[in-house]
Amino acid sequence: MIRRLAVAALLGSSVFAFSTAPAHAVPICKADYACTMTFYSNGSHTTVIGQIYVDCYGQRSQWGSISGYEVVTQSECSEPPAFATR
Repeated sequence: MIRRLAVAALLGSSVFAFSTAPAHAVPICKADYACTMTFYSNGSHTTVIGQIYVDCYGQRSQWGSISGYEVVTQSECSEPPAFATR
């Protein structure tokens, strides 16, 4: 009985560990940075088919399609957001 409970607990925790991250989530930007995830039609990265952008204030915008071929860039914000505390 204890062995069954231990196996059930192990399986339950592994399902939770594998299901917590959504596919194609925008990575969390460093403080005072904006992030852009650009999606391409194939591995040669010649044709852009979509983008997700998170600005310095955390506002997200996107257009186009999402694919498995992406490049993530981060750029430093020139001024920190007005509501940021230091």
